[in-house]
Amino acid sequence: MTMGIYKITCLVDDKFYIGSTNNFSSRWNYHKNCLRRNCHDNNYLQNSWNKHGEDNFKFEIIKYVNSRDKLIEEEQKELNNFIPFDRNILFNICEAASTLKGIKRSDKFKQNLSLKRTGENNPMYGVVGNAAPASKLTEQNVLEIISLSSQNISQNELGRKFDVTQGTIWKILNGYSWSWLTKR
Repeated sequence: MTMGIYKITCLVDDKFYIGSTNNFSSRWNYHKNCLRRNCHDNNYLQNSWNKHGEDNFKFEIIKYVNSRDKLIEEEQKELNNFIPFDRNILFNICEAASTLKGIKRSDKFKQNLSLKRTGENNPMYGVVGNAAPASKLTEQNVLEIISLSSQNISQNELGRKFDVTQGTIWKILNGYSWSWLTKR
């Protein structure tokens, strides 16, 4: 199970952020990428990260949740443990857990957000290989794919072996993905 409630803690002052996610690994990678690029939406967390450095933060799972419908409810239960809301111990901006799903945004808002997250400002800019949250493959897997392809193993067989599509194998072998490993 990969969904539930998590906590990001600053080890220097024990302040923390509580959040919910349907994928712990992707969410932690997203937070780290935003924080490393100094573009995290939570200024309290960003300022502490900038001051104390990445090595002084830890990500931990507080609890697993069985249903997406229960994520916000369970996150709120955790936040309720800190009422009155205390900025001296919490990085959270809002007292209430919430989601942005279903919120309608104006075209101007969307345009501004797009500009804010374009190029080097995008938290995923430059994230490649197995550092990418959605990556199923490691560098070692890709090197093995390249090696096995030279032994006349079909792209379909390689896809099945590594649980990826034949198209993914083709992109690797033709230098469209993982190109720093496939340059010949």
